[in-house]
Amino acid sequence: MPSSHAMEKEASPELVASLKEALAAVLEVRPANPLIFLLAYFRRAAQPDSMEALAYLLNACPRSRGCFQENVYSTFVSLKRPKAETLQLQVCDSFLRILGAALPEEIMEGLLEQLRAGGSAVHFNEFNSVVEACIAANEALEGSNAGESACASC
Repeated sequence: MPSSHAMEKEASPELVASLKEALAAVLEVRPANPLIFLLAYFRRAAQPDSMEALAYLLNACPRSRGCFQENVYSTFVSLKRPKAETLQLQVCDSFLRILGAALPEEIMEGLLEQLRAGGSAVHFNEFNSVVEACIAANEALEGSNAGESACASC
C-alpha cells in the first residue's frame, strides 16, 4: 500500500484539500457516526441543494459548539435564492419537515406556524430560531425515547 505522502503526490490538490476539510469538520463536530457524517458532508459538497444532507449536518453538530451557528447560516444561504436576503416560506417549510421528520405532526405544525405568521419571506433570525427549536425538540424526543427504553428494560 502506498504511503500517504505518495498518495498525496498522485492525488489532485482539490481532492487533498477536500479530504483535509472533511476530516477537520469531523474533528470539530465529533459526530456519533463519523462515516455517516462524511457521507452527508460529501453529498453536500457534490449536491449543494440536498436538503437531506443539510439537515443531517445541522443535527450532527451539537448546538453548544460554534460550528452549529456556522452550519445554520450556511444552510440558510444554501436554501435561499442567490442575491435574495430572505428564504421563501415553501423552501423553509420543506427543509424543516426533513429536519423534524421524527417529531409529532402537532409539534412540527406549531414550529411552522411561527414562520407563517411572518408572511412568505423568512429572515435569517426567524430561520435560526425555528431551526434551534426544531433541533431542541428532536433532542428532547430522543431523550424521552431513550428514557422510555431504559424503563422498559427494568
